[in-house]
Amino acid sequence: MCETDILMMYKLFYGFGIGGEIKESSLDFVVEEILKDSGICSADKKSNFEIDLEKKEFVHATLVKENWNTNTACMKIAYTLGIDKRDVGYSGNKDKNALTSQRISIKGVKIEDLKKINIDGIFLKDISYSNEKIYLGNHFGNRFIISIKNCGDGERIAEFLEIASKKGIANYFGGQRFGKKNLEVAREIIKNQNYERAVMLLLDNTAVKEQIEKNKKDFVSAVKKINRRNLNLILCSYQSYLFNKYLEKKLEIEWKQEELDVVGYDTQVKDKTLALVLKEEGIDENSFIIRKMPEMSLIGGKRMALFFPFDFKIIDKTKFSFSLVKSCYATVLLDELMKKK
Repeated sequence: MCETDILMMYKLFYGFGIGGEIKESSLDFVVEEILKDSGICSADKKSNFEIDLEKKEFVHATLVKENWNTNTACMKIAYTLGIDKRDVGYSGNKDKNALTSQRISIKGVKIEDLKKINIDGIFLKDISYSNEKIYLGNHFGNRFIISIKNCGDGERIAEFLEIASKKGIANYFGGQRFGKKNLEVAREIIKNQNYERAVMLLLDNTAVKEQIEKNKKDFVSAVKKINRRNLNLILCSYQSYLFNKYLEKKLEIEWKQEELDVVGYDTQVKDKTLALVLKEEGIDENSFIIRKMPEMSLIGGKRMALFFPFDFKIIDKTKFSFSLVKSCYATVLLDELMKKK
């Protein structure tokens, strides 16, 4: 097991251990965005172009995708339309190895322009004009439809969901938050301030590689070649790792719902447990001021200790659905269901 795998592990508090496998196909893991008005973006692929004579600043559409992460899919759509990638907005990142649906906004195009898009694994529907851009966090949550293959005790799924809906599940950041090496890169930048090592970890990125070949000593400029949104996600993985450690210690002391700090440069560290986590890691809140890239400095935030699945339904013995509010990870719930302590 590599270092990143070890660092991404977290303590299971249930460990039902029914076993099994998911994501053998994208249909095993379906994610449908829940809008603020409680509407659900269906993941079916029934086309619907709403031709509106009154053109507005944005076109809204439901993006249905398979085997694409949200950011890369939106960048591909922008490239196909010949627009800036920043002109495509979305509310949340959805899993890559899944069938997912969500609303996106596209600035400065016509509805007819979207008919140009013919990208394998990407489908647009429910298209209309709007005056509003879609920003991160604009949705309410997500509905998940899960199929578990080869599990030993599928009858316990309903029991688990009933208990979890009342008692709650540890609101860890899930493994997909960390990518393959995001945490290692983030630690080199934030804790160690070792940009050379960070660049060595990022050499599979063409822009980073080309920049360091031009100037072999300018490691900061090479790191900055990462798309700013992606670089922020990389750096935030370190915050997520620290939160997971903090949350585990808090829940071991007392299992209760409370609001906890996601540490950043503006966090006032008053909790002794958080102070201990930072001491063990050898950092403090000022570590999140990134002096060589001040625009990437990380502000703190808040996150609830527990999350509660709702609207759960058993479709057949090992296929079921449930909903979560935004920023909660279905993979964490599935780990508690499928793995043993």
